[in-house]
Amino acid sequence: MRRIVDVEILQVDLPPKVPRSDAIQSFVTQETPIVRLTTDHGARGTGYSYTIGTGGSSVVALLADHLAPRLLGRDADEIEPIRKDLFFRTHATAVGAITSIALAWFEEPLPAEDLGGHVRLARSTSLPIAVGESMYALQHFREYLQREACSIVQVDVGRIGGITPWLKVAYLAESFNVAVCPHFLMELHVSLTAAVPAARWVEYIPQLDGVTRTGLRIEEGYAHAPEAPGNGIDWDWMAIDARAVARRRVRAPGRVSAGRAGAAPVARRLLDTPLARSLSSRSPRRRCADPSRPSGCRCTGRS
Repeated sequence: MRRIVDVEILQVDLPPKVPRSDAIQSFVTQETPIVRLTTDHGARGTGYSYTIGTGGSSVVALLADHLAPRLLGRDADEIEPIRKDLFFRTHATAVGAITSIALAWFEEPLPAEDLGGHVRLARSTSLPIAVGESMYALQHFREYLQREACSIVQVDVGRIGGITPWLKVAYLAESFNVAVCPHFLMELHVSLTAAVPAARWVEYIPQLDGVTRTGLRIEEGYAHAPEAPGNGIDWDWMAIDARAVARRRVRAPGRVSAGRAGAAPVARRLLDTPLARSLSSRSPRRRCADPSRPSGCRCTGRS
């Protein structure tokens, strides 16, 4: 069992490379809360979310004050029970939406709660109707698919509640012979789309380039899923540290900082030993000048 003992919370603000707005909102900046978990075995995991310009500080406070303390001591392998517990404690949903129109489909034409309007629209046009970025429950997708109110599902892993519910929606869409083209978060969605038969597209928005070392690999128009362990995101922690506008940490009682990965923390640990402290407190040794002592003596006698 690997228990969570350390939760680090940061926020990085990333301006959009291309201005995006619609009739009801404007994408001013991507506030990017990042969470790093550390277990008592030294294993680490990283996750992130986003807003489109407001509310980031509230997300950081929610994580640090209410959610992170509930993670301490939990078994890191119990992913689904932890997700359900945190969701029950907050009843929170992600914020923000990005809307675009492409010739391949008509995206988010009406408010997500207007199921009847989507049914009438889908029956009156041959243009595929895409929905999903503003839907947060498997049951909501089921209602749309049963009523033939959409022909493309744009389920967002950050808004539906994680990988498990995302996969449930993707397989549900497959059972209705409806394509999955997920919304945003291409770094996470490229691996998910590669794992399900109904997924055909990945939305290309390179919003994390400023805080990652490698980007999404695209060859001949196809996005390739990373082969690295985990979610495949190669975080640039020096860039994150430099750009962090918020930083909070919650630790289990008695825990000390593990430091950043690399040589420096190891060097600090090696130097912080009883022997090292004893040696550092002594005066420099010089060759003894006392003729009565054996040749080569290196006691603390001054020459």
